[in-house]
Amino acid sequence: MHTKKNQLTKYGNYLGGERKDVTDHHNELLVTFLTSKKIEGEKFKVRFRLFNTSRG
Repeated sequence: MHTKKNQLTKYGNYLGGERKDVTDHHNELLVTFLTSKKIEGEKFKVRFRLFNTSRG
């Protein structure tokens, strides 16, 4: 899971986004990138949902 988080962070940084990690009420980690880079003239948001299968 840690490796996947790092990969998502690298992907978000490639898009020029700001990473925000939020743990919701289902104890799932929501990783959201708000990108500043425009693709096809549109700003867009990329959200990843990572399931916490292991505690800690």
